[in-house]
Amino acid sequence: MTMSEDQPVAPAAEVAPPPEASRKPRKAGIGGKPKAKAKATKVKAKANGKPATKAKATAKPAKGKAKAKKPRQRDPSKLDVFGYRKGSIRSKAAAIYARKRGATLAEVKDLLGSVQFNILNEVVERGTGKRRNTEETNRNGRKVKRYFLEAAA
Repeated sequence: MTMSEDQPVAPAAEVAPPPEASRKPRKAGIGGKPKAKAKATKVKAKANGKPATKAKATAKPAKGKAKAKKPRQRDPSKLDVFGYRKGSIRSKAAAIYARKRGATLAEVKDLLGSVQFNILNEVVERGTGKRRNTEETNRNGRKVKRYFLEAAA
């Protein structure tokens, strides 16, 4: 449909001013100076084509002098002969391995619910005991190791 000169034309809608023009000027900051706008920083490209990363802020040094931590002092009356706290699972496992007949891993697992094999290594590393083992055959004909733990003199 074409427009003819006889038809009335609708008046043009008023255009609202852009939003920047309707803003109030910024209030003065500290010292009576207006706040500065943040500048956009450019990131330079490296030779391989990837953009370089911005430098990260470094941590501030701690105030005052750092105190050296003292090693924890344990009450010897609460420890067993291997240096474990009396009544703990590790203490119980060490006692089982220290029996006269020793113990296999399966026996310790049945009594405590876990093998606690690392105790055998820890006692030797700390110097609180010695470890030895023998090989034997169990009821099913399978070869197993029986471990013995002895307290250091």
